[in-house]
Amino acid sequence: MKKFRKLTVTICLFIFLQLCLTMSVCAQIINPGCDPDCNCYKDGTPCPIDGGVVVLIALGAAYGIKKIINVRKANVEAF
Repeated sequence: MKKFRKLTVTICLFIFLQLCLTMSVCAQIINPGCDPDCNCYKDGTPCPIDGGVVVLIALGAAYGIKKIINVRKANVEAF
């Protein structure tokens, strides 16, 4: 029971910190610090980062599933 309580507190703390940090982090620069006339971006808006992040998440999920399958296969062969 003591182990369960420690795990629960750790998970709750992790979730709380994640929620607090995401409130203060911005993915795009609000003020890029360049001259507005220098045409830093085509239409004046920063570039989105969502396409690359989606690919990385998908690759990470595929890698994780591959690892899980390999571990399960190794456990079945051990018996």
